[in-house]
Amino acid sequence: MALEVLSLWADTCSGVCAVLGSGPRALQSYMSEYLGYYGVSTVDNLYVSVLWDAGVVGLVLLGIAAVASFVVMFDRRFDSVGRICAAGVVMLLASGIFFDTFYIYSVAVVAGLLMGGVMTATRHVVPEMDPAVVT
Repeated sequence: MALEVLSLWADTCSGVCAVLGSGPRALQSYMSEYLGYYGVSTVDNLYVSVLWDAGVVGLVLLGIAAVASFVVMFDRRFDSVGRICAAGVVMLLASGIFFDTFYIYSVAVVAGLLMGGVMTATRHVVPEMDPAVVT
């Protein structure tokens, strides 16, 4: 199903649509009108949904969130709360391969809280780990 929707996106979306997308929930609306099968109106892939709804810009923002989360998660200089939140964001982004993670309101709220934890993570300077500190 996701490959069919990607093919349809490539055929129907260009220019501003490809960059900024078709708008929030546009894919779900389109599928419920045309592609829905027994009332199913989802692709079950976060990345395809974001590409359709928010375009390449949306995918880039997800990529930035993923990279920032990986950095915080594996850098021991960040506090443990930030690292745990980063791990949660990474898990949600990974689960997006199998379903529309952020399109479920309760999961979107949790994702927002986790991303807030990542963005406010405190980085501690550890002299033996910081190349800028000369001993």
